[in-house]
Amino acid sequence: MDKKYGILFLFVFLLFFVGCDLFDNDFDLDGNETTEDNNVTNFCPQTTPYMYTTGPVDSIIRYSVGPVESALIGGGKPDVAIDALGQPHIATQCAANTFCFASKIGGGWINRGSTVATFAGAYDSPDMAIDLWNDIGYVVGHTVTASDWNSVGTYISIFKNVSNVTAEKVLFRRGPQNQIAVGGWDSNPKVWIDPITRRVIIAASNGEWRSFDFDGVGLNEIQHGKIEGLWGGEKSTFAVSLDSTFHVAVGGNPDIGPSGYQNSKRHGEAIVPWANPAESASDKGYLDMCVDQVDEDGVYILSASECGNGVILNIWDGSSMLKGPDNLFKIGNGGAGVRGYTPKCAGAIHGGAHVCWTEGGIIKLRYISPSGVMSYEQSIGPGSQCGLAVDVNGSVHVAYANDGIKYNKVEVEVR
Repeated sequence: MDKKYGILFLFVFLLFFVGCDLFDNDFDLDGNETTEDNNVTNFCPQTTPYMYTTGPVDSIIRYSVGPVESALIGGGKPDVAIDALGQPHIATQCAANTFCFASKIGGGWINRGSTVATFAGAYDSPDMAIDLWNDIGYVVGHTVTASDWNSVGTYISIFKNVSNVTAEKVLFRRGPQNQIAVGGWDSNPKVWIDPITRRVIIAASNGEWRSFDFDGVGLNEIQHGKIEGLWGGEKSTFAVSLDSTFHVAVGGNPDIGPSGYQNSKRHGEAIVPWANPAESASDKGYLDMCVDQVDEDGVYILSASECGNGVILNIWDGSSMLKGPDNLFKIGNGGAGVRGYTPKCAGAIHGGAHVCWTEGGIIKLRYISPSGVMSYEQSIGPGSQCGLAVDVNGSVHVAYANDGIKYNKVEVEVR
């Protein structure tokens, strides 16, 4: 073979495998549980296991699982939001460069259609929030293409009158000239509605965020900021609590940085470790975070262990973590069900949080109180990759992949 063609062949060969890894969307459209293949076991302790505890367990609440429903869309990595009428809305990653959106309006499911990126790339892990005061739904996602690394950024899809059959979709792309993160990539973005200012808050990597007002036509940027000191890339999560405090947590790496937590009240103070960085050492060690709906200081951080320790969680009480980084709460066995995703949590209306995860091909649900007392595990049904939300009456809405996206409404009785 001619030398120049040999070099060209090698270049194409390498590009193919880089592209395959980049476009590995890490989900099974059939909703079957997949094996985590990115464990970084060399960072995990070989002799002394972490002292993770489940419980104490008590009958503090009782779940009543409603019938399974088809949400009329496919894909995986679902996120759920509830409108002012108590109606669920679900966004999923349904193809490499596409997310799908469905709503239950007036008792029936509506497929809102799909949103396709303008190039062949990855539209990963959509996140959703609904402005209850103005009836506007927001979906954000991270997108990238191997042929144009400058295209990395956040896509924003906006649905006006989201609680109605006639909801209107407006799509925005925030590209490389106007990213959320300055001088970096928008990895695994999150969207929240600030309960005090009622502005849209979109956060990207490492504690960087922007706030916006939506005027019915476009987004107007109001403010840009960053909670300093955190490294995490796509392994970052963000939340806004009842008093408008911003919270950031990242999954670390023993060779680079800690699994840390910080909030805007503590801006400039030392980063608080929430877990051992070995638990999220790979690029796909994603995590989730939710805020307490009674105690404005309470925060719940969770992830799927990369050291075989199941679903791990810690609680920030406003002054410290309830557990040390090597002595976390263990919610259950299993994990996210797929790479590049995470178990999910949502704040309960009476305080504490509900957590869902995948275990042995079954969606599980459990409550944990602000002090760490847990309910018994509740099985929802066969599936993988769950998302959840809580409505104003305290009911839990769970979406998951199982031959298309399935949904259950779960009533909660506080005992």
